[in-house]
Amino acid sequence: MAQIAATLWLVVGAALLGRSFTELKAVDPGFNPERVYSVHLAIPRTKYPKDRDVAAFGDRILERVRVLPGVVSAGLVNRLPLAGGAQTGQIEFEGVEPSLLGLNNVDYRSVTPDYFRTMEIPMVAGRAFTEADDAASLVAIIDSRLARTAFADANPLGHRVRIPAAGLPWLRIVGVVGHIRHDRLEEDVRPQIYFTFKQRTQDRMALAVRTQTDPTAIAGPLVAAIQSVDPEQPVYDARTLDAVVARSLGQRWLQTVLLGSFASIALLLANIGVYGVIAYAVGQRRREFGIRLALGARRGEIVTLVLRHGAMLFAIGAAIGLASAAASARVLGSLLFHVAAFDAASFGLATAILFVVALAACGIPARRAAGVDPSVVLRIE
Repeated sequence: MAQIAATLWLVVGAALLGRSFTELKAVDPGFNPERVYSVHLAIPRTKYPKDRDVAAFGDRILERVRVLPGVVSAGLVNRLPLAGGAQTGQIEFEGVEPSLLGLNNVDYRSVTPDYFRTMEIPMVAGRAFTEADDAASLVAIIDSRLARTAFADANPLGHRVRIPAAGLPWLRIVGVVGHIRHDRLEEDVRPQIYFTFKQRTQDRMALAVRTQTDPTAIAGPLVAAIQSVDPEQPVYDARTLDAVVARSLGQRWLQTVLLGSFASIALLLANIGVYGVIAYAVGQRRREFGIRLALGARRGEIVTLVLRHGAMLFAIGAAIGLASAAASARVLGSLLFHVAAFDAASFGLATAILFVVALAACGIPARRAAGVDPSVVLRIE
């Protein structure tokens, strides 16, 4: 019974984490990671000391990459979604009291014009950046969450926004894009504001490339294209965007796999344990079964008798296990995503799985009990 209780406790936990992981994988990150390859660039300021040098270097890379066979579009961004790292700060809107918005933690993004197309981040209103938006263009794009926070249902296009620091200009909002999840899929905490790469140049950038087919096929030509612009340019953390998303789920996946593995081992041990207990009980009651059969009992009744004994053991152990799982569910709740700690489906599924395992463990002893030869048993006695 204790073994059944402990096993059910583990299986309930595994079922909860499994459902949670499934829910998490179904979350829309706000962009399409399919057929996108990404690399990171550390542009050396010793070689490109001025912002315009960095911007020109980025333009040359994009020119070489866009003409590669199979490339649909390419764009640069200072922080790739779900890849780790963040650049945040305050913003303010002209004519709006900053304290009313609470916009003290907004993601800053520097992007090239084709970035939104490459990531398939939808344009909600207005336009994307263009090649005409150079360092002198005082324009910005905000995401839909930021637009709702600052303007509710009003049109944000044409309004002005800026980073509240000395000497930084007001920027005119020319577009609104969809909101994305940047840090983790299970967290959706910050809105985003986008600046043109030429206007807010940075030397730590990620290059995203959307391809027509398998994105890994572009890996070699992509690095070659970058190094054709500068043979000494370092490239690191190269991977598909699908792999970036999968890596962001790594910890959740590990938790699910570990608890699932423990639960599987516990199920096997429970199966062996239940089989041992029932087989021993059948051996002790061979004479009883022989007498019952001699007196006219049907073999199906003997099977039912053995299975009923196994079901009683399961019921007691399951009751203890469910109570233990319910008591510890609040602790596990901190690891769950869109799944209640007392999720009825998970508790029911875990109980059903263990019941089937226990029933299967009782099957062989039950058949042996039904196969007892009354004449042999009575002769021995």
